[in-house]
Amino acid sequence: EEEAGKDGAGGLGPLHQVLLISSWHTMKEVGLVLGDVLSRVPFTLCDQHTNSNSSERNREKCVEGLLDPAQVEAAGEFLVRLLQQAKHRGAVDVVHNGFALLCGRLWRSDDLALRSLPAKWLDQVLTALQEDSAMDSTTRRSGGLPYLVQAILASLPKELRAQVPAVSSCLERLLLVMCRSTKVLVAEAHAPAEPTTTTAAA
Repeated sequence: EEEAGKDGAGGLGPLHQVLLISSWHTMKEVGLVLGDVLSRVPFTLCDQHTNSNSSERNREKCVEGLLDPAQVEAAGEFLVRLLQQAKHRGAVDVVHNGFALLCGRLWRSDDLALRSLPAKWLDQVLTALQEDSAMDSTTRRSGGLPYLVQAILASLPKELRAQVPAVSSCLERLLLVMCRSTKVLVAEAHAPAEPTTTTAAA
């Protein structure tokens, strides 16, 4: 009975192992479904325009879809969090593919709010890398961070690259993060060893 209690449901193995495998499988499937939905369903698109014959300016003409810009942003931010936190390569690959499809669609959107989302996410990620002290430890970094940045940059059409400030400054900011991490590692390597106390033999 004691051995059975250590196993997961149906005797699939140790409970901690079943929980771990189930967690990353769930993350993988959620990322797969969400990425597929975001790459297919129509979005609500709002085209800002100015009517020169009226005192009303910057009015928005919207075409209704299944997801409005706020919902698309929330779903995209969820995929960003998955890539920031995921450690399992299989889950990272699936979420990355869905996120890349979403970014490619957003970059080409006629809606200004949607088109600006990938640059916003890139800026948030780079800012977190520059400011978060936890990022100094390579053991705490998610394996999905490089894929996150790659998905945003690789999906950007060539004709738009010079128009997005977050993209043009991306390499410079990444180099600053690398230099900071290198300095931390060098400082730790050259830090004086803590003195060891030895007990004199009686």
